[in-house]
Amino acid sequence: MNNPITLFLLIILVTAVFFDLKNQKIPNWLTLGSLPIILVISFLSGGSAQLITSFLGAALAGFIWLFIWQLGLVGGGDQKLMMVVGASLGYQLVIPVTLVIAMVGGLQAIIFILIEKLKEPNKTLRDISKSLYIPYGLAIAAGVLLTLVLNNFHLIPQTLFLI
Repeated sequence: MNNPITLFLLIILVTAVFFDLKNQKIPNWLTLGSLPIILVISFLSGGSAQLITSFLGAALAGFIWLFIWQLGLVGGGDQKLMMVVGASLGYQLVIPVTLVIAMVGGLQAIIFILIEKLKEPNKTLRDISKSLYIPYGLAIAAGVLLTLVLNNFHLIPQTLFLI
């Protein structure tokens, strides 16, 4: 993991969460604008090998999250944000971070639904789930942070996820 890339990614994630909570949308200028910057930082900090790792990370994350988006489980901004995450973390961590984000997102959904149920006890869970907005940018940011911590302590077996 490269510190300039990690710092830039954290700034992007905080900004994405802000927009997702405020506007229920992660703007294209943030995701599509930051992707080439990350690729340049990758090249400058690690040469062509790091650039390839970042490019493959963006491509793999984009491919996986395109299907998740097509299923209607996340928005387009979330899918593009994951391309930025993939470019930042590299292809080796795309599958682990996706699994961690899925777990965090599930927990987030349960918490949001329970809070809504406490506010309106007469509403059915079906009605709550139909009308409730769950900002997945928050789950992505939390999942990335958790993945970075787990990876720092060597708790993610990267060899299982090599292409």
